[in-house]
Amino acid sequence: MKPKLWQPPSTDYQNLQLLVRERESLVILLTQIKNQKHAHTYRQHCPDTILTLLEEHIGLLKSQIKCLEKEIQKLCMTYLKDSYQSLQSIPGIGPVTASVLFAETFGLHHFYDAKQLTAYAGIAPAPNQSGKFKGQSSISKIGNKRIRKAFYMAALQARKHSIFKDLYERILNRSNSKKLALIAVARKLLVIAFTLAKSKQPFDPNYLSSST
Repeated sequence: MKPKLWQPPSTDYQNLQLLVRERESLVILLTQIKNQKHAHTYRQHCPDTILTLLEEHIGLLKSQIKCLEKEIQKLCMTYLKDSYQSLQSIPGIGPVTASVLFAETFGLHHFYDAKQLTAYAGIAPAPNQSGKFKGQSSISKIGNKRIRKAFYMAALQARKHSIFKDLYERILNRSNSKKLALIAVARKLLVIAFTLAKSKQPFDPNYLSSST
C-alpha cells in the first residue's frame, strides 16, 4: 500500500492534544498538592491557614480537571465518536486512556498497522540481552511516553479481567517479572485498541486469542 503524503494535523486534533496534556499537568500538580497537605497534616504544628489554602487549591484543581475532561470528551465524541466508544469497551481502557491515544496520534490517521503503533509508543517487543527470556526485557525509554504510561496503567486494571489475566500470569510464570507481564498486557491492549479504533467495533473477548 502506497503511504499517504504527510499532512499537518487539523486544528481540532491539535486542540485535543493541548487539552489532554494540560489535564495531565494538572493531575500531576494535584497529586503534589495532596501530598503536601498530607505531610502538613502530620506536623506537630501547622497553621490552619496553610491547610485551608491547600484544600482550596485542591478544590480548584479538581474543578479545572473536570472542566478539561468535559472539553476533551466533547471533541472526542464530535470527531471520533465510534472509535472513542469502541476503545472504552476494552477492559482497563476508559475515557482518559482513549483520549490520550487519540491526542498523541492525532486520531491514528498516519498509522497503518498495530506494529507501527506499538513501536511509536515504545511498547514493541525487544530482545532480552541475556537470552534467558525471549521477550521485552523492560519498557522502552524511547517512543511516546504518554501513550506508554497510559497503557501501562490500563494494564494494571486489565490484568484483573479473566482474559488478560491469563496472559499476565503466563508471562509472569515464564519470566518471574511483574513488570514484564504488565508490559505484555499493555502491548496487547494497544494492539486491540488500534484494531477496534480502525474497525469501530466493540471489544470481542474471542478476538484476543487471534491477535498479536
